Amino acid sequence: MRGSRRVGGWIFATIVLATSGCSFVPRGELLESRKRISALQSEVAQLRDSNARLSSNRADLNDRASDDARRIAELEDSTSRLERELAAARDDREQTARAFDRFKRRLQSAALR
Repeated sequence: MRGSRRVGGWIFATIVLATSGCSFVPRGELLESRKRISALQSEVAQLRDSNARLSSNRADLNDRASDDARRIAELEDSTSRLERELAAARDDREQTARAFDRFKRRLQSAALR
């Protein structure tokens, strides 16, 4: 009987040890694990803050890009308009120069008569 009590005692001790979980982890390892968990939680918080900051920066850059695209389109329109106006002014200048040359020739031919 005594042998069966010993086997039963060992089985009971094995079950207690197996189900005891962390109670047999050395205290130093437990403290180190807690420090690591705390450090990882801090890092996660920093990464979340960084992600929020980067998202905000991205939104600002997208707004700027939209504004810049609008300004570029306005400048292109303005440039095209000014180029047309410049071409029209050159045409007017050339027509005026030709008309002046005709007038000058008429005046010279009238003076010669």
